[in-house]
Amino acid sequence: MSRFFITIIWIYSLWYAIIKDMRMRVIVKGIGGFHLACDAEGIYEMISNIISNAIRYTPPGGTIYTEVLQKDKEVEITVKDTGIGIPLGDYGKIFKEFHRSQNARNFVKAGTGLGLTIVNRIVERYNGKIEFESQEGKGTTFRILLPCVTSSFRQD
Repeated sequence: MSRFFITIIWIYSLWYAIIKDMRMRVIVKGIGGFHLACDAEGIYEMISNIISNAIRYTPPGGTIYTEVLQKDKEVEITVKDTGIGIPLGDYGKIFKEFHRSQNARNFVKAGTGLGLTIVNRIVERYNGKIEFESQEGKGTTFRILLPCVTSSFRQD
């Protein structure tokens, strides 16, 4: 497995390409860059799936917040939105193939229900962890923790 250097600027460029024409507030926070033991395609697919879900399920005028931090020997990638949230009854199902919550199907008709399954598999492949908190009607926060090979910049 190769090393991939992830930076805040790279994360921001993903956001910009996706939302440049949407009426949404985007906050990207973090300092520095990190080497992860992974391939660029996997990290790109993981982050773009999480970001596109946040965009897809956040109404116009909503906010999406992203932060990348190093915590001990892990990189923590957080994506938080003020979207529709995940119903409590679906918490155990969101990483299963083809699952889409009823509120997600009502909000956006198109979708395969594969995005979070893909994200979860990529996180597991890199020996990471994924956690989430959600409140229906208020939004969702995903935290992805991945082992960090080295850090290139100091965090304040």
